[in-house]
Amino acid sequence: MEEQKTDKIFADGIIFKKKDDKAPDFVKGHLAIKASEAVAFIEKYKKEDGWLNLDLKKSQGGKLYLELNTWKPEKKEEDIKDEDIPF
Repeated sequence: MEEQKTDKIFADGIIFKKKDDKAPDFVKGHLAIKASEAVAFIEKYKKEDGWLNLDLKKSQGGKLYLELNTWKPEKKEEDIKDEDIPF
């Protein structure tokens, strides 16, 4: 099965920052959110059930960024048998 390549969709108004060296070990990083941009992004890309998934990734240059996860499960055609048809 061939995978389709799609354009990356970066999370507008939401930035992941690495933790400060002085922060305790249990702190892994910080999210900086510009509310107006983030809300517009969420409203634009949220799924029918209200959820939006973001992936934390690392660029070739080493910078961390958030990208919209656009993966959708494949719809499978269910096998319909003659005895399952009600008429």
